[in-house]
Amino acid sequence: MATDSGPFPQSALDANRAGQLSDVQRRWLRADARGVRKSELTVALFSAAFGIFLFFAVKPGTSGLVKVGIPIACLALAVFLVLRAITGGDRLTRDLRKPRVESVEGGISKHAVTSDSHGHSSTTYYLSVAGQRFKVWGAAYHAAPDAGFVRLYYLPISRHVVNLENLPDRSLPEGTTPQTMVQEFSQAVRSHDRAHLDEVRAEMAGTEHALQAAMSGDTTPPPEESRDQRPLAEAIQGTWSGGPITAVIGGDGTFTVTILGANQQSGTWSVGDDGKLMVDLGGRGGSTEAWIANDQLTVSLGDRAFTLRRVAGS
Repeated sequence: MATDSGPFPQSALDANRAGQLSDVQRRWLRADARGVRKSELTVALFSAAFGIFLFFAVKPGTSGLVKVGIPIACLALAVFLVLRAITGGDRLTRDLRKPRVESVEGGISKHAVTSDSHGHSSTTYYLSVAGQRFKVWGAAYHAAPDAGFVRLYYLPISRHVVNLENLPDRSLPEGTTPQTMVQEFSQAVRSHDRAHLDEVRAEMAGTEHALQAAMSGDTTPPPEESRDQRPLAEAIQGTWSGGPITAVIGGDGTFTVTILGANQQSGTWSVGDDGKLMVDLGGRGGSTEAWIANDQLTVSLGDRAFTLRRVAGS
């Protein structure tokens, strides 16, 4: 998603934000519009052929609806499709005459509807943003995030999606707890308000992203010269935060961990003779590598590391 390839070309975002299409998007969409017109001509051909066949194939005495009405309807449909293909009356072609890119932003959700007909199944894909639903190709459906805040760019007449931009996660309102998030999610589900539900889901996804960011995969301590030069027992004291988690480490050997302003847990800590951090939380204790560099506290957790940043002034 970082180049002009794929359903959401990030290199075209500047043009899309200005309400325009990039040159590459214009070429793609013109090719799509030609494909639409060719499809209409193909349908027109089959419709006319079926109408003519039906007119001559039905037996004498057949009702006028079957003998004349249906063939006329088929020919009328064929003429309509041919004229629309020639004049470019389809919605995408009309959009491309004077292209104007519009956008909508908010929480996103994805929906796939599969239907079966005569033993063949087909799937239609949709993206919903801020309560508005857009039909998309499968590639765009799979490339879009399952949840989060996005800005979606589209053409107004055809509602053809041309791009999607991931927006930063929003800070949770003060006082938010896991319990209030669950309650709000339940209320949104019961209200059948798609936009509200997607916003709640986006906020929950933001919390997950923050936790993932705090859980880095790098467990290799940095060089000694780049670390805080004070003893760990002194440097570790203070308030540390990472996404929804806040840890307050006191000089008296105690600490508290708070998640989303609730679920506060307390424990004790110390630094052993081997320089490792020893923690006891609710009767469960252990020692691990820990280091501080660039005002970030990193605690090794086996094959992963948990990182918190020092809160200013602590």
